[in-house]
Amino acid sequence: MTRNLLAMIFLLCSTQAISLEKLPSEYLIKYGDSEASTEVIEYFSLSCKDCLRCFVEDFKSIQKEFIDTKKVSWAFHPNPADLLTLQAMVCLERLEEKEKILFLETVIEILYEQELSGIKEDNPDPLLVMKLTMQALGKPILNLDELDQIKATKAYSSARFYLKQPDFVRDIPTVEINGKIYDEFPNKKFLKNRLEKHLQPRNPV
Repeated sequence: MTRNLLAMIFLLCSTQAISLEKLPSEYLIKYGDSEASTEVIEYFSLSCKDCLRCFVEDFKSIQKEFIDTKKVSWAFHPNPADLLTLQAMVCLERLEEKEKILFLETVIEILYEQELSGIKEDNPDPLLVMKLTMQALGKPILNLDELDQIKATKAYSSARFYLKQPDFVRDIPTVEINGKIYDEFPNKKFLKNRLEKHLQPRNPV
């Protein structure tokens, strides 16, 4: 029995050692009631066209049905493998929780509209969109395009630590529901199906 107990302790320690450590909470954009029974984390990048489309076309209906009704809490987790998302993290660490939501929704909706238009010449570049959004929120960042300044931020250190982990989430968009990461593409049909199953009452044993 002692041997079995030792084996169990070793297994738990091994699991904790290889488990994914997420970015600090200040870089997550959170929606819904933190006490909800079902927790969703969506890994995203501002350079990912599918992420932009999923947010605008799918997330809003999911939000209305599951998040606004306090059944589900949802957090958007940046994947800082590209410069634009890293720059967004620099912005996020200066914002309050409600400001983070305004920042995310404003930037994504503008970038998504630019993708739909297909006209690159007439559109401001994504970095300028972020700068103007921060300015509108009353927290301008003038040196957001200076790499030396970015490397001196906590966001840069956090991103490096996250990306050094062998099991960080590479495919985006990806969702994690109550601790389980799903390989399926998180479109509205998939999300609705999975969330409804998670929210079904369990029969007592």
